[in-house]
Amino acid sequence: MLEYGKDVIIEEGAIINVKDGFIGDRTIIRAGARVEGNSVELGTESYLDYGAWIGGGSCFDSQAYLVA
Repeated sequence: MLEYGKDVIIEEGAIINVKDGFIGDRTIIRAGARVEGNSVELGTESYLDYGAWIGGGSCFDSQAYLVA
């Protein structure tokens, strides 16, 4: 399950396809950004601008994870 911190902003048009993880407090994910994978943890005040892409390739392999 993906959990969200406080005051997270995800603009319409952003694509979030994550099985497990956490999006930190005050993170901003702009329209057109894409976050994919089995396990993704974004820290406090992360910023993903238009067109940013986390994932792809082997992001859904059983051992794949990202901590940023």
